[in-house]
Amino acid sequence: SDSIFIKGGVIDIACSSSDTKGIKSDGDVNITGGTMKINITGAGSRGIKVGSLEIVNPQTGLVESTIPGTLNIAGGEIDIEFNGALQYEYETEETIGSITVPVTETSSCAGLKTDGPVYIANATLNITADVASVAVKGVNAGGSIYIKAGSAGLVDIECSKGKIWCFKSDANIYLSPNATLSGTFNTDNNKYQKDDTNCGIYSPIYQYLSE
Repeated sequence: SDSIFIKGGVIDIACSSSDTKGIKSDGDVNITGGTMKINITGAGSRGIKVGSLEIVNPQTGLVESTIPGTLNIAGGEIDIEFNGALQYEYETEETIGSITVPVTETSSCAGLKTDGPVYIANATLNITADVASVAVKGVNAGGSIYIKAGSAGLVDIECSKGKIWCFKSDANIYLSPNATLSGTFNTDNNKYQKDDTNCGIYSPIYQYLSE
């Protein structure tokens, strides 16, 4: 779909098959309230997947560009649990010069996966993984992740158990000084790194937002 709006209620998402998405959108996903429970057991599955909108030339029918979707979480509570979640292997092809060869790729599980940025404000996000889960990510963003606590309440992040990256961003992670992070996190010179034995945050840049 182009966009999804979730304003309240209770949503239970169970991803038990391999490479499945509980909620999938090519546009923005906006969550402003309610309770969402995401349980992932299937290999390579994602609770919410926010992809990209394709801009197609009406004359040629070709895709000219893409617009990465945004995940906005501005309230409510999201509980993400990984139980025996493994990486998913699939076959694809890679071209080297003039030769195309088959290759095996892997896809890891994620509670929330986006092509674009993630904004979290005034919400509660609980992320847990059992010891059997491998290389899972609570939030895996192609864009930056912004975690901001505003006047309406605090962002409370609980990241515990298992081999897990609580947050992973291909861009930057920005944290409000008022936000609450609880769990085990591993740091190295203000750059949060992957750690295969504990909860971790990975981003090229990790810094506080100015209020």
